[in-house]
Amino acid sequence: MLLLCILALNDHRNSPALSGTQPLLIGLLVVVIGISLGSNSGYAINPARDLPPRFFTSMAGWGPDVFSAGNGWWWIPVVAPMVGSVTGSLLYKLFIEYHHPSEEHLEEGLGGVCSDQKHCFRF
Repeated sequence: MLLLCILALNDHRNSPALSGTQPLLIGLLVVVIGISLGSNSGYAINPARDLPPRFFTSMAGWGPDVFSAGNGWWWIPVVAPMVGSVTGSLLYKLFIEYHHPSEEHLEEGLGGVCSDQKHCFRF
């Protein structure tokens, strides 16, 4: 979800966010994702945020119990961001970016209108 929204915010052919506001909007997006999912997952949206505290508590005396807590939840924040980012990127490419008008149409002033069928996407 995060990468899908980042791609949408920065896509110059699809009404992007105002120049200079992208960092603010991406920060707000991270906060919103954290608020909405933080109580369920402990805000584990990337491996760098979840694994170091587990390693620390493991070395501090809790041992391997930190990796078996929550029915072995530790691997989800490692795998899910990678799978989600690839999935989000593919969804954006397939459903939004692939349907942008071609550069030839933009140069000819046709916008999204297809005058010939060889440059148009068919269903």
